[in-house]
Amino acid sequence: MLKRTPCLQYLDASKTSQNEQSLLILGRAFRTGSYLVTLHLESCGIFGRPLVILVAALKLNNTLLELYLGDNKICSADGLQ
Repeated sequence: MLKRTPCLQYLDASKTSQNEQSLLILGRAFRTGSYLVTLHLESCGIFGRPLVILVAALKLNNTLLELYLGDNKICSADGLQ
């Protein structure tokens, strides 16, 4: 969806349940190219492996300028991965 929608620049998926599978799909869209500039993922329960998947995908993205991850279960151990 993201790679086929050049007019989608802002996505607010806050307060939605994001698991490993959904972040793999989102991450794949980032890697294949998207026009997304702002992404809100507040209060989605993202931590651990799903967070690592998201970060790995974002490393390959050059369009996203704003990422909001507040109110997730991110802890210091997640930073070590």
